[in-house]
Amino acid sequence: MEIAQIREILNRIGLSEYEAKAYTTLLMLGPSKASEISKESQIPQSKIYEVLETLALKQLVETLEGRPKEFRAIEPEIALINLLSEKEREINELKKQIKLIGKILKPIREKQNLLYGVWTSKGKKWNEFFNRMAEMIDRSKKYCYGVT
Repeated sequence: MEIAQIREILNRIGLSEYEAKAYTTLLMLGPSKASEISKESQIPQSKIYEVLETLALKQLVETLEGRPKEFRAIEPEIALINLLSEKEREINELKKQIKLIGKILKPIREKQNLLYGVWTSKGKKWNEFFNRMAEMIDRSKKYCYGVT
């Protein structure tokens, strides 16, 4: 797997471009000074400390005391699993909030005038079409017919 592919995966997990560059650079270099990380990763010197602090908050990097400070990447098997677990917790919390919103808004939607007759739906993507169909079926009181 190439470094660009690894950075893309890190972006999908939630790291910014600079964070992914700094983290992968630290994994390759080992414990390093900010100036070395900046040079190897091509992150501007003015941004490197901010990026490294963010990575430390995400528990991907630890700071080694000394003058100047050195930084060390936490092993991916540990750090990325923890980061992914945090994302899963966030997603589960959002799912709970979506259900709550649905319960709150459903009575409002049911008070709206019912539509009778023929409904049509059109979407550029298949998921747009199916989402609209699911909404139409959910709003039906007794029965519905589908023709494609």
